[in-house]
Amino acid sequence: MRVIFAVIAAGILSLIMPNFAAAQEATGQITTQIDGKDFVFTIISQADAALGLDDADAKSAFAPQSEQFAGIVSLALWATEETSGIPLMLNIFHRVSGEPTEVDQFFSGFLFYAEGGEEWGWVADLSQDGSTISVERYVETETSATVAGQFSTTAYYEAADQDEPDLSRSISISGRFEAVLPRIDTH
Repeated sequence: MRVIFAVIAAGILSLIMPNFAAAQEATGQITTQIDGKDFVFTIISQADAALGLDDADAKSAFAPQSEQFAGIVSLALWATEETSGIPLMLNIFHRVSGEPTEVDQFFSGFLFYAEGGEEWGWVADLSQDGSTISVERYVETETSATVAGQFSTTAYYEAADQDEPDLSRSISISGRFEAVLPRIDTH
């Protein structure tokens, strides 16, 4: 799983090229139903240290994109399950039009649930057929964004030594998220 986390984090960073504008802590939670069982995940600000990811820069944050992708906002929510500590990562790219409080449309995103720690987990492309996601509340300030929404998807098994998910093994994941995320400025 270390490889998968590092790839996901590197992918996010290569898209947004961040500089932190504030040291505000991320707060919130993601309530989920995974294959019919209820779970609560707490948003964590600095996921790399908490998850043993020394070679990644995993932070819960939001980032308005640079000029080339103007109008698109990235939301990165890293969370751990309250009793087991199992990590879940939700990353959403959505389009904002007009005022910073007007959410226009979902653009892209992915979810990773590391049920097997570093050895294996479940991964979902939130733009795949059958997935739904909505950002129902988005309030942006100079230093943070308050966000809320919901999602539903099918996630597929992926081992650390696999290049692609195993589409014959899947779980259903649905949930709601509410968070306050610090801003990352992009160049």
